[in-house]
Amino acid sequence: MKKRIFVLSLVLVGCASTEVPTNIDKLASSKTGLVELFFEQKTNAIELSCSPVSEEAGKSVVWVKQCNELAVQFLNDQIKNGIEFQVTINDKPFGMAGDFVGQMLLAHPSNFKAFSLAQTFSLKINKA
Repeated sequence: MKKRIFVLSLVLVGCASTEVPTNIDKLASSKTGLVELFFEQKTNAIELSCSPVSEEAGKSVVWVKQCNELAVQFLNDQIKNGIEFQVTINDKPFGMAGDFVGQMLLAHPSNFKAFSLAQTFSLKINKA
């Protein structure tokens, strides 16, 4: 029985170690008075997340707008630096999730607590 458990644990460790590691080129953030935008650039995608800096800031719909504005600015800067995305960048990078949060905040501001919005943007990979 111990031998089977040992062999099983070796197989599981071997499976876990075959996972392809993700190269992280950049992990950083940008902060305003209301929100903080985090971005993580990997080899095949850029992950964005944005959250209000305080619970009080999270009660206003303005934080959702600032998150979208910061994200658009960041993504457009990436395009200017030669990065190509698989989708067209629009003025609401956090999409319907951001719209939903904004609408819920307008309707019920006291029922919401600060949390974050997130979105992943896949990069175009040029195959040479």
